[in-house]
Order: sequence, then structure tokens, then C-alpha cells
Amino acid sequence: PAAMFTTHLAMAVERIKKGEIVEALDPEIFAEITEDPAYPTAVEFRDKMLAFCPVSFPESEAQFIAMHICNMLAE
Repeated sequence: PAAMFTTHLAMAVERIKKGEIVEALDPEIFAEITEDPAYPTAVEFRDKMLAFCPVSFPESEAQFIAMHICNMLAE
């Protein structure tokens, strides 16, 4: 999961710089992720981390980042 997280983060920054926006997670999948006990911690970490990024992350990218962090916390 850490490798996927790192790869997604790097690719997300590149997409944002190019003006490309990834589609948001399917609402059902996102709802499932928000029910994960680690989700609040993942969002808190994500928001702190993204505050230091050189680009502004749209909600669709932020959802994926939170999902990857949840996966890492599950391990």
C-alpha cells in the first residue's frame, strides 16, 4: 500500500499541474471508505500533508489520497 500511495501522490501532482482531473471515487465505494475506523485519522493526516504540497488538490484526488492512507493504516 505504501508504494501505491507514493505513486498515486506523485501522479496526482503531475495531473494537477497539467490541469487534468481524476474522476471521483464511486459514491458507494467512497461511502464504504468513510465507514472505515481509520478514516478520520487518514483525513487528518492527508490534510496536514497536503498543506505542504506545491499544488492544491481537488476533492476527487483528496478522496483517493485518503483511501490510500486508510489502506496503509490497515496494515
